[in-house]
Amino acid sequence: LYLDGVEVTLRSLPSLSQSLEAAYAHYIREGKLRLPSCVTPPTAGPFHIFLSHNWKHGQSEMRIVKNRLREMLPDVSVFLDVDNLGGGSDHTHLDVTDVCLCFCTQRWFTSPPCVREVVRAVLRKVPCVALLEPDTTDVHGGHTEAECRAILRSDKYAVKLKQMEPAVADWATEWGIPGLAVPIAKEIEDALFAHPPIVWYRLAAFQDV
Repeated sequence: LYLDGVEVTLRSLPSLSQSLEAAYAHYIREGKLRLPSCVTPPTAGPFHIFLSHNWKHGQSEMRIVKNRLREMLPDVSVFLDVDNLGGGSDHTHLDVTDVCLCFCTQRWFTSPPCVREVVRAVLRKVPCVALLEPDTTDVHGGHTEAECRAILRSDKYAVKLKQMEPAVADWATEWGIPGLAVPIAKEIEDALFAHPPIVWYRLAAFQDV
């Protein structure tokens, strides 16, 4: 068996299964493991966790989050757009998801697909958990909890919610729920912070929690 060009014999392994599991976790973490082309990622669900994020301020971070979750919970099913669908039509997968993890960066609040995801999560009564980026520079676009709440209460976000009315009207027809309305900002805020937010750290020692 060769791992990264190093020969590993069975005699050198005290437990083959344990060592392979550790190697798998390590190589996933380091980005050195690639699945064969014949392996098709799951697309239909159900999923335990849906990772709602904006690509500019969250694509690489959500890859790490997914890897960390799979290291700690090997059987967890995580929806990450680049693995499962992409193209801005990810919101329908919230219907078969247990929890929506929202990476609350600057662009998450302004991105129409992200607004669509949190609105659908609230309407579908999918529990939400806020993940906060502590780096508030433009590079990572972080916000404190207080800033997130202020954005949700702002007139600009109210406009974003207003723009969701056509989509929600389509969902009302699709779901057979006449009178279905866009959630108000207070409902979004209450759903997003119903549980204590989680702070994202780049130090690996603080990521396995």
